[in-house]
Amino acid sequence: MGHNSLWQVGLTYLDCCPNEGLATIELLLPRIPFNSELKAQKLVREAKNRDLHYIAQSICKVQGMRSLNRGRLGNALTWALRAQDGPFTSYLADKFLKEYIETGKINSTDLLDNLGSCMLSSDRLIFLVKNVKQG
Repeated sequence: MGHNSLWQVGLTYLDCCPNEGLATIELLLPRIPFNSELKAQKLVREAKNRDLHYIAQSICKVQGMRSLNRGRLGNALTWALRAQDGPFTSYLADKFLKEYIETGKINSTDLLDNLGSCMLSSDRLIFLVKNVKQG
């Protein structure tokens, strides 16, 4: 599990261990380091495949914070929505609104235009999306 490219093989092996395989996966999966979006997506997929939704949510939150720290608001919003984290989504919507007030422009309008029912996770996000579509 510690090897950078063989961790998925370790998961497959642990899936075959009937007594303690899933419990071991629950302990090890959150500890696998991820420095790329692709690896984070793989970890989320593996967690969801095993119904470990809280681990998937945690990974999404971490990746969302990393994106926010890099100034990638649209990407951070995507990860917050994947995590189903209402407060973080509202916080990011506030950031978008603040940016709009300061510059008169909103980045990531294509993302905001195509949120669909995901926008219902935050009242501020609904406000933001409705105003983007009107403007």
